[in-house]
Amino acid sequence: MRTLALASGGHFDLFNPTESAKWPQKISKLYDICMEPAVKQVNINWKAFGINKEEIEQAPMYISSLFNKTRQTIYGFIPNCRSATLTGLVGQQELETIVSCTDLQVTKGDSLHKLAAKSIIDDYLNGMQL
Repeated sequence: MRTLALASGGHFDLFNPTESAKWPQKISKLYDICMEPAVKQVNINWKAFGINKEEIEQAPMYISSLFNKTRQTIYGFIPNCRSATLTGLVGQQELETIVSCTDLQVTKGDSLHKLAAKSIIDDYLNGMQL
């Protein structure tokens, strides 16, 4: 199982000792993930002007590899940020795409702040941020 976890580039599944009957299905899923191409070394370059990179709060801090039919939500506390560049590697080929939003897509209220704060707190509890 450790080899599958390493080969899957950070993808994981929890193996509960009391549910060992489900382990073969979970191992099979991990094996399938290992066999498909993945986007590894994923990074986000937030487009924020006048802000030092050290001031940007991103959660989760570490972005695991991305596989087909998977998704990951990344939050960033960056004032007036309307775009970000996503980079990664698929095999030996670099992948780069720009994600942006218009003023109409900007949300009001604190719902996203609460979700981002929860993700940052989770990172702190798991020892990912200092």
